[in-house]
Amino acid sequence: MEDDFIEEFNAQGQYKTPAGWLDPRHRQETIHVKGKPDVTLDVVTTRHGPIITELLPGETRKIALRWTLQDGMGLMFFDVNSAQNWNDFRKAFSTFGAPGQNVMYADVDGHIGYQATGRVPIRAAGDGSLPVSGSDDAHEWIGWIPFDEMPHIYDPPGGILATANGRITPDGYRYSISTEWKLRGAPTASIAFWNREENLRRPTCWRCRWMCRQPTTASAPTNSSTPSTTPRTPRSAPNAPPTFCATGWPHVGGFRGAND
Repeated sequence: MEDDFIEEFNAQGQYKTPAGWLDPRHRQETIHVKGKPDVTLDVVTTRHGPIITELLPGETRKIALRWTLQDGMGLMFFDVNSAQNWNDFRKAFSTFGAPGQNVMYADVDGHIGYQATGRVPIRAAGDGSLPVSGSDDAHEWIGWIPFDEMPHIYDPPGGILATANGRITPDGYRYSISTEWKLRGAPTASIAFWNREENLRRPTCWRCRWMCRQPTTASAPTNSSTPSTTPRTPRSAPNAPPTFCATGWPHVGGFRGAND
């Protein structure tokens, strides 16, 4: 997740903040080029991040990149690999900072789940879709979306979860995760494909069956993270409906930053 801030510099090379003019940090980075002289870069960094103007053809403003990865990634892979259940799985990914990912869960008891991960900022104003002024605090990041309020679902009634870079938030979702979503029809097409029984029977698709389950009884609420103890069996009927989250949108992946 990233935002762009337009920094205002004066003739002395300082940039404007609500507290006055400050000196940016300078860091020299040397890039070794095979068969050619080294290239030395002066990386100028403000309170929002490095100035990336030279990477943007035709841009003359001083653009600083604010990126969640600058605050650390979070190495949760050991905990994920040793997770014993859905709660362990979610707890491990709750420490994952960036880059945000769609992650899918399946266990030996036939349970499946989906979780959007990564730190997503709560902004004082705006949605991160356009560069904003860095001279004031009007668009600063003031917190993170709580992990428990990130899109997730466990044992969906339809028995299918699909993630293909589509929208993962319903109308009325209280936070801004993104303003751009790709491949809107891909998840629907995927669900339609797996709803055809002959496709589930293909030998090359045996791994996919873990993500295509039909509940034997009523499953837990679709927005609940509480594991159900009801065993789930492989799908055997082609008429299961698409998976929907609690507020009505198909629960499909696409966790993408506004300016990614």
